[in-house]
Amino acid sequence: MKELLNQYGGMAISSMMVIFLIALLIKLPLYQGKSLQMLTGEILKMEQQGKLTDDPREGYVQYKSVSNPTVSLTKSTIYAGTTWYYSNLFPARDAFGKPIQVTAVSRENLSGTDRVVFPRAGIYHFEVVAKDAMGRETRGSFQVPVLQMP
Repeated sequence: MKELLNQYGGMAISSMMVIFLIALLIKLPLYQGKSLQMLTGEILKMEQQGKLTDDPREGYVQYKSVSNPTVSLTKSTIYAGTTWYYSNLFPARDAFGKPIQVTAVSRENLSGTDRVVFPRAGIYHFEVVAKDAMGRETRGSFQVPVLQMP
């Protein structure tokens, strides 16, 4: 086996290099319809513009510099018998200000996957979770005051 590898290993590497050089010379499309020369040129441009980095931790540093999502209770008055979507009742935004989805669980066992109906006036307790596209999560506990319809 070792003898076979010694005989044909060098030939395999040489063959791959020849294919690589042919692809380079005839501009054979390799990735998304782009030739090796085009891809190499794009990489060199990115490097000159400072978009490439040698530090593998840079992505992690950027991830850590982004703040967690925020979630709050709406400032609107809530009346008994009204239906509220969780996204309106507990508006949540990611670090860039874009609205994100929330999930909420009521201690009073109010049903609904994306909305809630308040059956009567009182204080309702919710555990809310907001999760952004990067997987960052914010949790909050809210007391929702519900008034009797005037």
